Amino acid sequence: MTTRAVTKVEDQFIAPMGRVLVVDDRVENLLVVESLLSRTLLQIDRARSGKECIASVSKKDYHVILMDYMMPDMDGIETLHELKKNPKFSTPVVALTANVVAGIKETLLNEGFSEYLSKPITGKQLEEILIGLLPADLITMIKPVAENHIAPEIQKRFEAIGAAFGIQLEEGLGYLSGDLFQYKNLATFFVDSYSKDKLEVLAAEISSDWRGLKYLVHSLKSKARAVGAVNLSETAAKLEEQCPQEDEGYIKVTLPLLYYEWHRVIEGLKEIIAGLDELPTDNIKNESPFVSRGELLTLLKHNRQPDALLAIEQMIAFSQGEETKEKLKEIWKKVDEIEFRDAERLLIAMGGETNGK
Repeated sequence: MTTRAVTKVEDQFIAPMGRVLVVDDRVENLLVVESLLSRTLLQIDRARSGKECIASVSKKDYHVILMDYMMPDMDGIETLHELKKNPKFSTPVVALTANVVAGIKETLLNEGFSEYLSKPITGKQLEEILIGLLPADLITMIKPVAENHIAPEIQKRFEAIGAAFGIQLEEGLGYLSGDLFQYKNLATFFVDSYSKDKLEVLAAEISSDWRGLKYLVHSLKSKARAVGAVNLSETAAKLEEQCPQEDEGYIKVTLPLLYYEWHRVIEGLKEIIAGLDELPTDNIKNESPFVSRGELLTLLKHNRQPDALLAIEQMIAFSQGEETKEKLKEIWKKVDEIEFRDAERLLIAMGGETNGK
């Protein structure tokens, strides 16, 4: 298997045949990684625990595994050691962790992880790591696509909304190269998981389960930072630090502040999400650098299979509508089967011959 050295991503890539397993006990974290990698067309499976990871690996070969370091029952290191008991196991495993204490990277690499990323992770970081670890023959480099940016004056309006609720929108967008749609996805995941996550924290408080609380606020720390909720992230980090000492007095005083900041962030994110839903699409910069449907039709008319397949894959990767994606996948299949005329008819039905988009 040929791999590439880790590189800085200037271009972007797609790898429709690449298989990646993401391991994390928090479902919202799994959704975040899937969202960040959605444009790569990678085949992504999920595992919610070390045991699920081992079971998945026993059934399917993966090109890369992305694994959370801190998981209950069986953490990332224990899971990796269990995987390596199989002498045939050679899949590179990347550790993902919000634990940024000194020496953690060296510890994880010495334990056998291939790479390390600290949370909150960015799509660019993930792509840089994956380009270095995926088989080179699975990767197709493509032109960089313009991200979904909003006009500066509109962004300032949303920044003002966020600031009133303890959210630094610019900080959150910074993890996403300014991509508005990605930020909205992460904000939605954060809001949707709030009720469940808070109940878990409350249960840990009631039972004085400080070890369990440490794990919960550790997860909250990185998720809050990813959406720009810096104060909430820092409060969670303070609690995480005190839990191993079982400093009950400090914990009891700090938890109400955590709950207040958390609720305030949720309310702010709801306002931002609602505002983005109402934002006219002409206020969003989302330019497509690849071929138009008219140009694709020309490729099909001349039976240029490799170029046509790549063009369709790029269209799928950056299409916003699920219905459009499904139609494009059907066209891709026809081209793959060298049924060019059928592919032409399907594309024309989508308006490719007339609108050139």
